[in-house]
Amino acid sequence: MAQMRGQFPFPPTSPQVQGTGAVITLQSGGIYYPPAGEYLCETGSQTVLQWFDPQNSMWRCYAQSGELTTFSCDGGNYRFVNMSGVIVGAQITNAGSGGVNGIGPNQTGSTVSFAAGGTGAGLTAQGYAIVGGSVPVPTINNGGSGFLVPPTIFCDPPPTGGIQATFTATISAAGVITAINQINAGAGYTAIPQFYIVPQWQFYNGAPRFPGDTAIPPIPATAWAPGLINPANIWNGSPYQGNLSSASGAQLTGNALTGSGTLTGIVVTEFGGGYTGAASATVTLAGTSLGAAAATAIFSFCLIGSPITGSSGTVYSVGAPAITTLGALVTSIDNSVLFGRPGRGKITNATGPVFTVEDPGFGIQTATGVGIGGGPFTVLGTIPAANLGGINDFIEIQGSVQ
Repeated sequence: MAQMRGQFPFPPTSPQVQGTGAVITLQSGGIYYPPAGEYLCETGSQTVLQWFDPQNSMWRCYAQSGELTTFSCDGGNYRFVNMSGVIVGAQITNAGSGGVNGIGPNQTGSTVSFAAGGTGAGLTAQGYAIVGGSVPVPTINNGGSGFLVPPTIFCDPPPTGGIQATFTATISAAGVITAINQINAGAGYTAIPQFYIVPQWQFYNGAPRFPGDTAIPPIPATAWAPGLINPANIWNGSPYQGNLSSASGAQLTGNALTGSGTLTGIVVTEFGGGYTGAASATVTLAGTSLGAAAATAIFSFCLIGSPITGSSGTVYSVGAPAITTLGALVTSIDNSVLFGRPGRGKITNATGPVFTVEDPGFGIQTATGVGIGGGPFTVLGTIPAANLGGINDFIEIQGSVQ
């Protein structure tokens, strides 16, 4: 169990951090790298703790906003980021054509630039383009048999900097794989990836499901979950070596890559800061022959104001709860994940109306509908775009030892 102990190592001030003691303030898009050491921390309502994935050369979320956790860092492999008023990705609206396949500007000749956010140096988002290399759904050569639940489907990763392709399986009542579902086509692959199938247990495999149950006796933890697999879909040296069958095991074969010469991904490497919903940040693609390729920015906002439009003349009960609709929340960024949270408040004006923000929310993408009332919410208004943006946020952190 980590313990709080020792002198707090942080400076009282720095260019992006103001505060003393164990409380640190980060502005919209603000970043802080803790010195090397062991820590206990609690992230704020807008701040996440990220770790650097050296294998894929990208930042991934370690702790979400409003989370208490411990971590050990070397001075560069963890960082806090205020994820309000930032750009977290880009949605491709036109893939274009005629581009050079690859990852990043050196391979593709493509560059990606974003309009600046708020005033100040370092507040403009940055990223790179990926051309070609998407992975289609594999062919099911054999559905196998005996699966208790849909097996986990693995796919080889792309070269460094690409976007991982992901898939899931569907099985029949008889335990046969009937479909492979594409979750993310990925980007930047240079060769057809290998697919792997790993059966899973339906229940804990070390004991019966309930006292007196004899249908599922205790099973050694090293046992292979039921489901026949073709040896071609399991990797050498894997711990999953049981129930292999060349003749009747489940088998998947990858198909030719898709998207050659087209824009298949944009990876954001710097989130920027100071963006608001009042004006969308322009995404500019240059330096290639992608033709009409285009993309729009994906934001992570929170509430920075509380008026509601589109409902004038309607009378509301002062004190009634208000909550932003869930449909406009950002849930994923490139190869990482953010868990969005709706904004909430209480009505303070019977007409207008206006509500007092109690929770600014997290990861809101666009000007969003607001539900008001005590029962099932009905969308009765809209938050103006100018009232979405970024705010200062706080983290609490203490040095610790094991």
